[in-house]
Amino acid sequence: MLHASAPTGLNPSSCLLRAVLAFAFMLCWTGHLSGAEITLRLMRADAPDQKVSTAITEIDVESLEAKEAAQRVDVQAAAARGGGQGPKDKQLKPRSKFDRYSNYMRGIIIDGKHPFHRTYKGSYLGRSDEIRLELNDGEHRVDPGNHRFSVADGKVTTSDPSLKAIGNVIDVRLYPVTIIAIDGSAVRPMPAEVGRLPVSPRLFWKDDNSLVPIQEMVAGNATFKRMTLYMMANTDGIGYRIVPSERRFQLSSDGITILDLQGRPARDRGVYTEGRFTIVLPKISVPVTIKGEGISVRISGPAGSFSGSGGKKTVHSTLTYKISSTGLQYKEIEFKELK
Repeated sequence: MLHASAPTGLNPSSCLLRAVLAFAFMLCWTGHLSGAEITLRLMRADAPDQKVSTAITEIDVESLEAKEAAQRVDVQAAAARGGGQGPKDKQLKPRSKFDRYSNYMRGIIIDGKHPFHRTYKGSYLGRSDEIRLELNDGEHRVDPGNHRFSVADGKVTTSDPSLKAIGNVIDVRLYPVTIIAIDGSAVRPMPAEVGRLPVSPRLFWKDDNSLVPIQEMVAGNATFKRMTLYMMANTDGIGYRIVPSERRFQLSSDGITILDLQGRPARDRGVYTEGRFTIVLPKISVPVTIKGEGISVRISGPAGSFSGSGGKKTVHSTLTYKISSTGLQYKEIEFKELK
């Protein structure tokens, strides 16, 4: 039979003490690694005490349904008087035209792996302007914009002007970026608000996933005469991209900076700003004439780009292209053989 005994020369009490200390150290180290629950909130820079959800344009579905139902009743009554059948009930369609619309951007991500939305056991539950995450002690990042904050002993600290730390809560400021399209051929310059035209803008960061949120009752091709999207400050590299126009811009607490092709502040008026946080998209028509055999031409500018060729025969083509609600469109294309 074997008997376990303490190594010669060691005091059993001393061994027990060392074991207790090692276990206590392990518990402390494990707690250090686990970090703490941190609350992140998206706040309006123009109303610092309000979350961005307070700025969302609410669509009154009940009123829209009641309006369509009343219209159906009128049509059915008219059809009955004429001996015909009224229209069948149709599902309420998403709105495709807005005078004013406001929301906050999607695509915000923490540490490159935690999207800013609600989840349950890894499943997507929906968008939210407040989430809670278990974050380890150390430095963390919020994008777009490469905004840094640190977690230590359950508290958050930051020197980033777009972030505000209070205990274990960090507020992320989002700035109201307003997009308005106008007639770029107008003779007299006037405030963009006066000459608003429908436009369907798309905004991007790194990839081709639009930062404009998908909303059930907003059509995918909806147009807006004034759209405001609350966005994170982003002066990192080439910033954001806006379509139509394919122009890049940076965003900070000082406002919007439109960039040229070299990434410098733009001097042209192809796309410009009004005030600090309004982007103005001029709709511009440009006539183009191609004459001659085998002649090719490519035109690029704030309104888009066009490529054309005279072909094998001597031809004359006239076209007009313009920036439109959904991007580049050709207003007129005509080919005539010259005699």
